[in-house]
Amino acid sequence: MENFYLYIFASPHWTIYICRFIALSSENSNLTVKLILIPVSLGGVIMFIYGLLETMRSKIIIAANSISSLSILGTKTLDFREIKGFRINNNDIHIISNNKGRKSIKLTIYN
Repeated sequence: MENFYLYIFASPHWTIYICRFIALSSENSNLTVKLILIPVSLGGVIMFIYGLLETMRSKIIIAANSISSLSILGTKTLDFREIKGFRINNNDIHIISNNKGRKSIKLTIYN
């Protein structure tokens, strides 16, 4: 259901950033304002695209002997025998590896 709301609000979000670029391209705007707002706007667009793609493609896969987290940046897999335990924060569950060289798997929870 979260994806439904993200897709609905994606269009107005893009519209806001496009309007910023149009406003900045006018000849009346100050160079200092352009040098500040253009990188901020580009950063917002990049973060929004990353968040949208991450929402669409991220998965948690629980197999017979392992757990995997798929994301845009790669895949993290832990065998069940490599899991030391877990830690729960406000919005996250961290599955901790007993091997210092392996990173933990982070599961995000939003209510």
